Amino acid sequence: MTLVNCLTACCPESGKIPLTFPNDREAISAALRTLRPYHLEDLKLVRIKNTLELTHLIISTGCIDYLKGETASIIGEDDMELEFDSAGDLISRLNNP
Repeated sequence: MTLVNCLTACCPESGKIPLTFPNDREAISAALRTLRPYHLEDLKLVRIKNTLELTHLIISTGCIDYLKGETASIIGEDDMELEFDSAGDLISRLNNP
């Protein structure tokens, strides 16, 4: 009941306990459903493999303007959708060189 109420109210943090899901696909889907109102191009999403090493990130289109002009940033042109394995877990496309 808590999970349904938190998601319906678009406030997953109001349950006071972490919401859990069987896999990454369902967790990400639930998180995105709590964002209101939004336009797809305005979403600011960041995929970080390791928060101790913020050298490689995958960002949504809504984040690009924040990085433009940064001397240390290289913005690739690849359009990368999130990819999931057969169990619904996120496949990392962030491989350190």
